[in-house]
Amino acid sequence: MTKRDRKPYEIKTKIAGVSFDNDDGSSRQEIIRRRVRSGQTLRLIREPGNKYDRNAIGVWVEWKRPLLGMKRAQVGHIGSHISAEIAPLIDAGWTAEATVMSITGGTRRKNARGVNIKINMIPPE
Repeated sequence: MTKRDRKPYEIKTKIAGVSFDNDDGSSRQEIIRRRVRSGQTLRLIREPGNKYDRNAIGVWVEWKRPLLGMKRAQVGHIGSHISAEIAPLIDAGWTAEATVMSITGGTRRKNARGVNIKINMIPPE
């Protein structure tokens, strides 16, 4: 897919980095366990200043807290093979919408959780 195609498309992938903790010490695994559900919309945030990957795209979950307003926490990143493709499109004005397709793991056999998502890429008008 190139910018010239300018047609909406979707990508199915898993969130990378879910086993790491956030810079504030919060556990991404705990955030996924408590806050992420199938069908939920996640926020994708470009991180052009990321020291590891100039195409980095963070994946965040948001929720409303009574009387305190919205809160958000990072649950991982889009894998570099996908972010290399879509970061330039986002920078060029495309919209990227992420939806949770399924959550894996969280069992006695596989304690760590993973998150499979669908990203809808929508070109600018």
